[in-house]
Amino acid sequence: MPGLVVPISARFEPVNKEQLKKNIGMHVRIQPAMQVYGDRGQLEGAHDDIWTVCDATNTELVLENQWNQFRFSLGFDSYVNFVEDPEGKRSRKIDGILVLKAQIYLYDGRLQFAPTIAPGKELRDFTPPKLRPDARESARRHHEAQVREEFQRSPAGIELAKQSFSEIGDSIVELNRGFAADGTPIQIELRREGFAFLVKSCGWYVTIVWQMAQGNSLKGCLLTIVKWYGPPPWPGLIPLVKGREVTVTQYTFGLLSASNARWLSTWKPDRGYTSRDVAEQILKELIEGPNNDPVLLFDLAARRERRS
Repeated sequence: MPGLVVPISARFEPVNKEQLKKNIGMHVRIQPAMQVYGDRGQLEGAHDDIWTVCDATNTELVLENQWNQFRFSLGFDSYVNFVEDPEGKRSRKIDGILVLKAQIYLYDGRLQFAPTIAPGKELRDFTPPKLRPDARESARRHHEAQVREEFQRSPAGIELAKQSFSEIGDSIVELNRGFAADGTPIQIELRREGFAFLVKSCGWYVTIVWQMAQGNSLKGCLLTIVKWYGPPPWPGLIPLVKGREVTVTQYTFGLLSASNARWLSTWKPDRGYTSRDVAEQILKELIEGPNNDPVLLFDLAARRERRS
C-alpha cells in the first residue's frame, strides 16, 4: 500500500521538542498515516485524518484524532520532525505534518502503535497482535458496555441524538456556503419535515430520516439515508415517474467509546461518524456521481414559495 505522499508544496521545517511544547493545540496530519485493521487483523486501509497535539512533555506526546476523538500517547522519542504544508493549511485548516517513527493503528476498537524501520515509513506485511485478555481488560469492556447501555436509556442521550440529527442539516448548509466561498458553487436544495431531511442536488434526491422506535430509549432507532433516482414520497412533490431507491445506508446513535457519541454504521458498528462526516459523505457521493438524466416532477411546495 502506498505511503502518505507529502505534497510538493510542503516545506521541511525542523521543529525541536521545546518548540513543539509551545504549540499545544496544533492541528496536524501524521506520517505515516493511521492504519485501520479489521476484526481478523486484515489491513483495511490508511486514514489520513487530522490530529490535535494535546500535550508534549520531555517523555510523552499526546495526540487526539479529530475523527473518532480517541486520545493516544507516544513516547516523545517517536517524534522526528514537523513539515509545513501551505496547501493543507488552506484546504484542511491544518498547521502541518508530524513525521513519526511509529505506526499508529486502530484495531479491536483501540489505538495502538508499533515502531517503524524509518521515519514516516508505514508498516507493511504487519499483523497486529491480539491482546491476551486479563481481568483488567474484562473489567474495562464490562464497564464500557454498562456505560453504553445507560447512555441509550438516558434523556441526555436521546436529546443528543435529536441535536445531532439537526446538525446534519446544519452541516449541509455550512458546506454549501463553503463551496460558494471557494468559487465552486453547487446547487443544493434542503428541506425538513419533522425528523426528515430532503436533499436535492446534482440530479439526485436523498432522504435522511431519523426513526425513533421508542420514546425513552435509543434501542432500535435508526438513521436511514436513501439515495433516490427520481423524487421520493415527500409533501409537495408530485413526480411524473415514481422515484426508485438506489442506495440505502443506515446508522444507529451511541457511544463509540466511553465518552464519545457518534453515528455508528450498522455495517461496521466500530466505525463512528460525526454529523458533519455524514453530511460530507452524502454531498461527496452526489457531486462525484451526478445524474445527468433527472426525472421530471411538479414541485407544489416550490411553486407555493414562488407565489408567496
